[in-house]
Amino acid sequence: MRNLLQSKTLAWCAFIVVFFLVIASIVTMRSWTTQYWTLADEFCAFMMVFCQLIAVYMNKYAPDAGSKLSVCAAIFGVLMIISFIVEYILMN
Repeated sequence: MRNLLQSKTLAWCAFIVVFFLVIASIVTMRSWTTQYWTLADEFCAFMMVFCQLIAVYMNKYAPDAGSKLSVCAAIFGVLMIISFIVEYILMN
């Protein structure tokens, strides 16, 4: 599992997927008149993959900083799930 989390290819693929999902979500499913809090799950998803991408590259030069960024990525992952659940509850 650790090798999978430290894969540069997987980190870049996840970053690109989340980036295009954010763009697609903003352009197709959301109108520009919605509240700003409806983008919280996309923000947390973007920050999760961005922190993990930077952590993968930082592990080579500063392992402590890389591990702290991995923890930040995990925290943003939990926040993404919570914000998705809260957004689903509020929309229904």
